[in-house]
Amino acid sequence: MRKEQEQGLQVDGPTSAAPALAQWKLSTLDKKVLALAESATGMASSDVSGHTVDHVGRAIAVLVKRGLLFVAKMGHRSCRYFTNEEMARAYEANHKKVGEHRQKGSGVRKAPWTVDTPAVETAATKYTYGKSPSERVFRSNTHSGS
Repeated sequence: MRKEQEQGLQVDGPTSAAPALAQWKLSTLDKKVLALAESATGMASSDVSGHTVDHVGRAIAVLVKRGLLFVAKMGHRSCRYFTNEEMARAYEANHKKVGEHRQKGSGVRKAPWTVDTPAVETAATKYTYGKSPSERVFRSNTHSGS
């Protein structure tokens, strides 16, 4: 028994290393996905409308497994699908992967001034003081404590 039949997939025709479209029984969703994936920019799963996310994801997974769709990875969670492997590799090469534009560094952000830098006070500077806290409050952002 073939793997596809074990998983409950509808399969017509013989299996071979390079499957042809005529070899598989395609649903309307499969045909829609393949039509969208033929474009130069390929398709993302969110491009398919009128079907649930689960159905689209399952259809894409089956088409990838059958060798009818090829994945161009754009990051750890985003990718585009193509009907031609060369188009997928070209798209991957020409488009920046997610995260590559981020600056490599410590990731720590610091203010551009030091602790010793005096505050800038203008005529528009206003100071707001809050009501004195009750006796039970020992520290507050709006009360100096004296």
